[in-house]
Amino acid sequence: MAERVAVQLDGGDNGKDGSNKVKTTEDFLRDDCGVCSSCVSLLLASARIEKEVELPKEEDDDDGTASESWVCQVCLGVQSKAFETEWKERVREGIEPYGGFSQRFLSEPPALRLPGSILLRAHCAISAVVAARPASSPGVTILASEFGSRLRERLRHNMHQYILSQIKTVELSQAEESGVEQQEEQGCLALYHLVWVKSEGVPAPVTILPSACRVSQKSKKRRRFRGNDPTEKQGGDPRANLEGRCMRTIDDETNNMSTGQVQTVLNNPLGRRSEITQQLGQWLLDLVKKHKSTVTSTSSSSGELSSRFIVPISSQVAVWRTNFYVKSRYTKSRRDVSQTPFFVPSGHGGNMVRKGITSVEEEICPILASVACGGISQLNNEIMGDCTGRGGKSKIVYGMAKFHASGREDMDVRMLLPPPNMIQTTKSSEDSIEVGGRPFVCEVIDAFRMPTTRDLQSVVDTINQTNTHDKQGDLEEEEYTFVDGLFVKDDSSKNIRTKRQYGQNPNGVGVAQPLVFTSSKSFSTLQADTETKVKYYGCVCWSERPISTQQELEHFFLQQNSYPLEIKQNTPIRVLHRRSAAIRIRHVLSLRCERKSDHWFILHISTSAGTYVKEFVHGDLGRTTPSISSILGCKTDIVQLDCEGIAGV
Repeated sequence: MAERVAVQLDGGDNGKDGSNKVKTTEDFLRDDCGVCSSCVSLLLASARIEKEVELPKEEDDDDGTASESWVCQVCLGVQSKAFETEWKERVREGIEPYGGFSQRFLSEPPALRLPGSILLRAHCAISAVVAARPASSPGVTILASEFGSRLRERLRHNMHQYILSQIKTVELSQAEESGVEQQEEQGCLALYHLVWVKSEGVPAPVTILPSACRVSQKSKKRRRFRGNDPTEKQGGDPRANLEGRCMRTIDDETNNMSTGQVQTVLNNPLGRRSEITQQLGQWLLDLVKKHKSTVTSTSSSSGELSSRFIVPISSQVAVWRTNFYVKSRYTKSRRDVSQTPFFVPSGHGGNMVRKGITSVEEEICPILASVACGGISQLNNEIMGDCTGRGGKSKIVYGMAKFHASGREDMDVRMLLPPPNMIQTTKSSEDSIEVGGRPFVCEVIDAFRMPTTRDLQSVVDTINQTNTHDKQGDLEEEEYTFVDGLFVKDDSSKNIRTKRQYGQNPNGVGVAQPLVFTSSKSFSTLQADTETKVKYYGCVCWSERPISTQQELEHFFLQQNSYPLEIKQNTPIRVLHRRSAAIRIRHVLSLRCERKSDHWFILHISTSAGTYVKEFVHGDLGRTTPSISSILGCKTDIVQLDCEGIAGV
């Protein structure tokens, strides 16, 4: 229980007999400073008194109801019933698109931001108390920042309790979850409550404030370059976007100063003889007197009190669903499909031209968002408009399904499953290693609903254009013969169907079952794990030198070299414009060769992560040593390249 500290008011202002009159700090704040009872209790709870003072019980001249006849001059009605009704309505409107109160919420109370003007007015009330206290009274310190913290925690607690009470009255939807997302609170609804002051009719002590506080402190935000391609980029924050939309409607920035700006005033020492303390305190006292006279004249003329309770602040609530992660593996059986949308400059006016018919990302993420998540919210995007949401559309969006893969392959490189003979060899030698498609993780940001296990299964079926009973992974392997040094399909041979891809998507993209929830750690360590994986490749190669027999080919590759074979690769010329120049040590772990004609042969190799396979074949003008070209001692080129599986423990 906070101590009650007396203040001394001059009789000239408070009594006709000229005698001094003593009031408690509580009464002074409520009656003279226009502070509501809730704020008085918070201010006194933040008081620090040097020593205990025993005060006689004073009789109040006022009935204590005058200060409750208008909006509190400190919190501006934040703790009023009218404002509580407003923010409850904002909460209901915000969570409705996400399924209402039947969803899971974060265990922590919602975040909240109060306008800096509330702290400033609390500082004015404290200044009035300090200036009115007699010099002989014990020292008292009331921290406006501590008052703001207590007020913020009270409002957060009230909103949290309201949400919990609503959840209890609604039957929660029980999703089939693995437990990982529950432990990390993935896919929960998060709330941000922004309290901002309406600019109309809310005065502030502008002339008293230091110049450092009056000057608008707008920092230049450095924009991250996100490329010139027309695709949308993920970025921003729901809280910052909400604040930006609200601040665009406000002309008077002083009433909505940040806490950092107000701190300039709060750092000024409070003292009875401090000029700024007296000015700030007197400003609030004069403001309350003006309000009292206005209320008195209004009530006497109209007999109504409703106009006194118009809250000069507004409530805005941002609601979003926290990120959740799903993982699986993918295959790509076409050479005109990139991993992500691929655009290159056209050379005419900076326009970008698309390469490929589609991408792995575009085949997976939109289906995941629509089928499993009911869509991605666009309510928290950065909008170049006012607080109502009207305005231009930004290229940067917050809600999105993001695709992250463990490494990448070129657009003309297929990502396949290993051939049957390699699968049998791998299983017999290394039972603990699984060779499959390329691992990926999808990060879903601000989805309308949290998917279930059955929803994720439907996503895979939709991508693969199969159902759970269909046999997946069939790819028609065709027999080829060589005519004039070129591969030609042998129609006379019987086509062999082997498991080289997931599903039957005509665009060549397939996803392995199951698509499962995963931890955020899996996403953050995805690239780190890439460096430890073994990758298998199939290469169709041409050599300038004729090779007459299979034994001659094996003599070059198997008898003259031992594996693992260490190679040194300087940064390839084709990627030198976007990669730093460096010499990288890589290893070819195994090699198997198959002659097809005098100038054509096929290599099946396994390498360490990060090996440039194309450069290992043709040598990259001597920048990769040794290479297939240097081993054969002639010009060698690679015509087709397939990634035939990635090993993962």
